[in-house]
Amino acid sequence: MPEDIELEEEKKPGLFKKIFLGVIALLLIFLIISRVGLGPEILHIFAGKLASHELDENLSITLKDGTEIVFNPGTYQELLEYHDRREGKEIKACLLGDKKDNEYLLNDIFFPEIIRNDVFSVTSAPCPDDTLVPLHSHPDNRCLYSSQDAKSHESFKKINPEAISAVMCSKTRFGFYR
Repeated sequence: MPEDIELEEEKKPGLFKKIFLGVIALLLIFLIISRVGLGPEILHIFAGKLASHELDENLSITLKDGTEIVFNPGTYQELLEYHDRREGKEIKACLLGDKKDNEYLLNDIFFPEIIRNDVFSVTSAPCPDDTLVPLHSHPDNRCLYSSQDAKSHESFKKINPEAISAVMCSKTRFGFYR
C-alpha cells in the first residue's frame, strides 16, 4: 500500500515543472508571434499600455504620483472631434486651464497651426506659454514617448515649469510626462 502512494506522488508534476513548462510555452508563443512579424510591435504596444493611463468615467486620470488630470467635458469633446477629423495623422493640441495643488483642470483647448503632420509625426507652431498640457497624438496604442517628444517636453518646461506633456494614443488613453 505505501508503495502505491509513492508511485502516485511520482506521477504528479511538481510545481517547478509546471512553472518551467509554462515559461517554455510562453517563450514558444512569443517566438511564433515574432516570426510572423508582430513581436516587436506587440512589445511596444504592451510597454505603452504600462506607461499610459485610461481616462475614467469622470474624464479624469490619476497619475502614479497622485497628480490628477481632469478634462472639462466640452474640452474633451472638442479634442475628440479634432482628432477624428484628422484620422490617420498626428495632431497637436494645447490644453489650458487651472492648476490647484496636484490637480490640473483642463477647461480650454487651443489648436496651433500645423506645419507638417503624418501618421508618425507632427510639427506645429508652439503652444501658448500658459498651456498646462501640450498634447500630441500617436497612432492607436503607441503610447511611448520618442526622443523628439522628450526634447520638446524639456523645451516647453523652460517656458512653463508647471506643464505636463501628454501623448494621446487612443480616444481614452493618454501618457503623461513631467
